[in-house]
Amino acid sequence: MTNKSAFYYFYFLVAGYAISSFGSFLNMVALSLFVYHLSGSALQTGLYMTLRLVASFFGGLAAGNLVARYPRKPLMIVSDVTQGLGLLVLLVVPSTIQLETLYVLSVVLGLCSTLSGVALRSSIPEIVGQDQRVRANGLLVTGRSFATVLGFASAGMIVAWSGYETAFLIDAITFFISA
Repeated sequence: MTNKSAFYYFYFLVAGYAISSFGSFLNMVALSLFVYHLSGSALQTGLYMTLRLVASFFGGLAAGNLVARYPRKPLMIVSDVTQGLGLLVLLVVPSTIQLETLYVLSVVLGLCSTLSGVALRSSIPEIVGQDQRVRANGLLVTGRSFATVLGFASAGMIVAWSGYETAFLIDAITFFISA
């Protein structure tokens, strides 16, 4: 495969990554709002976010070993599907959701998001070639940046206009599309 054709397919990967990133940032806000809605506590909301970020940190430490041992593509797919399924749980049993369930989901989302990111970034030289890795990373960062802004900006509006269930459904769909 030539670099030009590899880069053509890489654009699909960038789009999937941007869609998944949109979902990550949408759920970061929507789930934090949901924790606050359920608990009425800014402290609980802060603990939820802290747990998610700590899980991401430790996920990063483990991700390198997993990526070195297993094929990257299945790791990315499983990570996205797991995040989507985790969010669907909120749609199936929203009235019985306890904060402990959201804390577990926070860990799952943090771990899976980090694992997927490490698997993707470490695959770039193999996908587009060593000589195109800087360009490819630039595209990934651009896609993620756009998704970050869109995810953060839309989360509050989606929750306010359509409710948490809609936000969780949209979020789950983004992960399934990315997978």
